[in-house]
Amino acid sequence: MYEQLMLSHERLQEYALQKEEWAAVRERVRIARDIHDTVGHKLTALLVQMQVARKLNRVDSIRSEQAYLECEELIRSALQEVRLSVRAIRDEPITSTSINESLKILSEEFTKFAHVHTSFEVHGTPVSLPNNLQLTAFRIVQESLTNAQKHGQAKKAVIVLDYGETGFSLSITNDGELPGKIKPGFGLINIQERASEWNGVVHFRMDRKTGFTVELKFPYSLTEMERKQIENLDS
Repeated sequence: MYEQLMLSHERLQEYALQKEEWAAVRERVRIARDIHDTVGHKLTALLVQMQVARKLNRVDSIRSEQAYLECEELIRSALQEVRLSVRAIRDEPITSTSINESLKILSEEFTKFAHVHTSFEVHGTPVSLPNNLQLTAFRIVQESLTNAQKHGQAKKAVIVLDYGETGFSLSITNDGELPGKIKPGFGLINIQERASEWNGVVHFRMDRKTGFTVELKFPYSLTEMERKQIENLDS
């Protein structure tokens, strides 16, 4: 019995160590996502503004100065994003607006700074969503827009948030250059992983007329097992 107890104790220690390692891996992935999605998004827009400012410097000094001021605004915004990510890592409370308002502001900023005319539409009756799910949806849209500008050189983008009876859907469509074949890189894989944590389904679609679309569907309700999985991811 003593030997069995010792063996059980050793197994429990191994399990505890594995659990700590898994938690560390999840945390590293979460931090990598936040850095990639937030800072990467702002730096993409900043690069566009810097290029505009440099070209205007030779022909229109006033507009060039305005472009540089917008660059400063982007840098301040990027610093704020970093601070918010640090707060999240430290589990400090973050005050946030609704997903509708957040996506509206995001579309306006992307139009202004990245020069990709972005519109935002809401369909259906809005439903109150968990804060972490709202953040996931926001990061996915942010990543999709960054990819549209950086890889597709898009000029227009449309974000559609549709509230249904059992769940909500998101679509982000852009008119950028279409790849010959969809080969998920870090950005698209990131989107898939974020969605799967909330039992979401992702589809990437290409159409010569409408462009490239990221489609997502999320359920409102989760099973008890799925809720526990999400709690473990957040903890």
